[in-house]
Amino acid sequence: MHRCIPLALMLLVAVAALPAEEGRQPSLDARPSALYNVRDFGAVGDGATLETASLQRAIDTCAEAGGGIVFYPPGDYLTGTLVLRSHVTLELSAGCTIWGSTNLDDYPPHVPEFRSYTDNYTERSLIYAEKTTGTALIGRGTLDGNGASSAFDQPDGRQRPYKERPYIMRFVECTHLLVSGVTLKDTAMWVQHYLACEDVRIENVTVRSRIPRRNGDGIDIDSCRRVIVTGCNIDCQDDAICLKSTSGKVCRDIVISDCVITTHCNAFKCGTESIGGFENVTLTNCTMFDTRLAGVAIYSVDGGTVKNFTISNLVMDNIGAPFSLRRGARYLNPYPGGQKDTPGEFSGVTIRDIEATNVTGIGCPIAGIPGYPIEDVSISNVRVTFKGGGKLEDTTVEVPEFPAKYPDFYMFGPLPAYGVYARHVRNLSLDGLTVRFGAPDLRHALVCDDVENLVLDRFAPQRAECGAPPIRLVNSRNICLRGWLPAENLLPFVRLEGKETKNIVLDPMLMIAGDRTVEFGEDVPRNAVHRWTR
Repeated sequence: MHRCIPLALMLLVAVAALPAEEGRQPSLDARPSALYNVRDFGAVGDGATLETASLQRAIDTCAEAGGGIVFYPPGDYLTGTLVLRSHVTLELSAGCTIWGSTNLDDYPPHVPEFRSYTDNYTERSLIYAEKTTGTALIGRGTLDGNGASSAFDQPDGRQRPYKERPYIMRFVECTHLLVSGVTLKDTAMWVQHYLACEDVRIENVTVRSRIPRRNGDGIDIDSCRRVIVTGCNIDCQDDAICLKSTSGKVCRDIVISDCVITTHCNAFKCGTESIGGFENVTLTNCTMFDTRLAGVAIYSVDGGTVKNFTISNLVMDNIGAPFSLRRGARYLNPYPGGQKDTPGEFSGVTIRDIEATNVTGIGCPIAGIPGYPIEDVSISNVRVTFKGGGKLEDTTVEVPEFPAKYPDFYMFGPLPAYGVYARHVRNLSLDGLTVRFGAPDLRHALVCDDVENLVLDRFAPQRAECGAPPIRLVNSRNICLRGWLPAENLLPFVRLEGKETKNIVLDPMLMIAGDRTVEFGEDVPRNAVHRWTR
């Protein structure tokens, strides 16, 4: 009993530390007082005996007594779905592994009262909780979903449909929830899904799930409020940390920090399911490496809002793109009457202090759609080294709009810029942006198409011999370029195109080279450019 007291204290402290709404304090309603050893309920831990009944009996007995700790000593526990209760803490000791059964019949469907688009692809999980409070899963043990088993494949080798592949953990409308210290391995579907939960802390969790064709997201935070994710180490096949809004409820007040991430997809992603939207999100102090897609992907394509994001202090290596922002118009229908028909607001994204190396040569898109721009984006102190290899003919490619296409950083194909490609954007600040390449890249470093109100300060691009001008502005207006002196090999520094291009203001330092600074397209009037006066 004495061995468990520090864990009980940790639970109380962790719950107390959960974020709260203004004027409201989180309830200390976890009650880790009594200890229930699963061996006392008939569990043997031999890895061969199906122990669902014994393990569930321990949980239910604990809950009926008012709560406590259900303790798993070292051993291998084979089980189907375990349903957690309020005020119950599962403690997995070091040397303990809970193994998911490979028999789908051991996972009875659980269809929650809360409606969301996930109704289309999930109803089974190894751990399930709905409308609990004060529930926790802690310890140094492991939950293994057995997801590599051929039981989750069809006879022809293709994976089974979504609903025939269990998640490891699913929590729906739970409050004051703690997941701490455990290792989650080899899921047949998503690793952990938090749907419409509030006051959640996920800390020091290790995810190891690299099984191909299993949709193995690391952490999915869906339509939740007040969530902290910190100190996690994630190696997964699909998106590592993914915010979703599969219902009309906004996913908001989320803090993610101090995580180490590698994945076959996106390291941090909002969407694609984005019906309610996302507000007040912080991502900071993370390391991302060997990530095929974006380090940071923020997408709203189903009518939901994106507001108040702060992304900072990230180190990335060998990734697809450091960031990708998209406002689109796909419009998933989560349930009858839940479909939206206009893009939601997309504004207030700050990205700063990022170092990214060995980045693929596609570029970083910031793309709205006609009539619905991305607004109020600030990018500062970002240094990116791309692999390069872009061709001069890529600068003339006509980039498609694709308003309803599934969003990804590569969705448009080759971009005319190896660095940042911004289209349909209003109020964009780029300060201290450095872009370099390994192999020569003949494309522009920055392309702005239909951008209104741009401040570009302390820009440090690299230009290949015979490459395109570093900056290209197309049908853009109210542009201020300042704060640096372009080297001789960067001239002409800016190319202007489009009859709607106007009010381009240049720092006098940029005008030292005179007419060589700016290259005018045929339809751009000479009075579109002005000298900046302080």
